[in-house]
Amino acid sequence: MKKLFFLLPLTFLLSACATIMTGMHQIVTVKVIDKDTQATIENPKCIITSAYDNETTASGNPINAIAHTGYGHLEVNCVKEGYQPTVQNYNQSFNPWTIADVLLWPTFFVDFATGAVIRYPTDVTVTMNRK
Repeated sequence: MKKLFFLLPLTFLLSACATIMTGMHQIVTVKVIDKDTQATIENPKCIITSAYDNETTASGNPINAIAHTGYGHLEVNCVKEGYQPTVQNYNQSFNPWTIADVLLWPTFFVDFATGAVIRYPTDVTVTMNRK
């Protein structure tokens, strides 16, 4: 009985480890550079599309955007006068915190439902070509 009282709170503390530890959103830093000079491009406008078609529109360089984690790639679409519009896609990766769900196997359902099993790259670089 003592073990049950110890394990029950532990179950709640460790449940959905990836969701608790990393959440359902993450910050992605987007840097936009010129393909030829590798110089930073001043104030491009970018639309960052993440899971469930969540869109964030921002200007500046670098751009810090909040991306909703989930299934599907991260798409960054940037425009700037004098440059060709550029769309780049980035694949997601496995969130290592999900491994902790093995201890209490039913909890992985929460992480899968929230998309917390997925992480995007934290830093991405978009390379734009001049017109």
